[in-house]
Amino acid sequence: MNKTAAGKYIMVEKSNKPERAPSGLEFTEDDLRKQRAQRATVLSLGSEVEGINVGDDVYYDKARAFDQIIE
Repeated sequence: MNKTAAGKYIMVEKSNKPERAPSGLEFTEDDLRKQRAQRATVLSLGSEVEGINVGDDVYYDKARAFDQIIE
């Protein structure tokens, strides 16, 4: 099943890449889960979205996002 984003929305997949601070400190998975801004990779763009491309890494506010489980 191939899902695509519509309108002004984007579809992202949470990133599993390790996060590293400019000082070189690496964050644990638990540290990243506690942060409000989450990193993700863009999978699909709606027709009204401009300025980003599929495959870009973006940060999103996890308090304003929602999960959808597709089986």
